[in-house]
Amino acid sequence: MNNKVCVITGWTGDLWPELIQRLKNEWYTMCVIGRNKEKLLSLFNSTLEKWKDSVYSCDLTKKTDRDKTINQIIKEHWAPDLLINNAAIIWDPMRLDEHSEELIENIIDTNLKWTILFTK
Repeated sequence: MNNKVCVITGWTGDLWPELIQRLKNEWYTMCVIGRNKEKLLSLFNSTLEKWKDSVYSCDLTKKTDRDKTINQIIKEHWAPDLLINNAAIIWDPMRLDEHSEELIENIIDTNLKWTILFTK
């Protein structure tokens, strides 16, 4: 069977081991992206298969990080068949007029912009 490639961002939640197992049962090779390299490697060592799955430490709000990671994934695994965007910034509820411009830009970059650019 041919492996399909799945890219998952925001690789730090408790539900990932179950999701990963379900996707692996469907013959997916996993490419996981997150900001916290130590946590990524810990989850990688407990859940993923070192011989075919990959982790990428990346700040998706930074164009150079994002471009490097996307190019590396395509070089190593070809184009992904599935993208699960779980990278998100969630702040304490506050009125929109209380958000700084920097915070709004960071939220949009993380929660929306990179996904559009990745699939472009």
